[in-house]
Amino acid sequence: MMKERFDKEANGLNWYDGAVMNCTWEGPRLRDVLNKANVLVGEKDWKSTHVEFASHSQQCQEDEWYGGSIFLDRAMREEADVILALKVCEAVAASAYHLPY
Repeated sequence: MMKERFDKEANGLNWYDGAVMNCTWEGPRLRDVLNKANVLVGEKDWKSTHVEFASHSQQCQEDEWYGGSIFLDRAMREEADVILALKVCEAVAASAYHLPY
């Protein structure tokens, strides 16, 4: 499990003054999981291939399920630090968080 402190700007929604979050996230690096699963996509195709995530455990505001994706290139970059969040602030991540992140 990756457990390091990172002080980086996160990509995503800009909530301006609407939210404050001070969390630590723990989980395996997605890169390691995909390598262990022996994903058979050549590196030349990483920028056009997506890794897709879905959670059907709880309804979302705009749909019956949550889904998202990132390019495989981002997931596989060593410096990207993309993880599958299994713990949030040292607690096992619950379905209320619409995992995976």
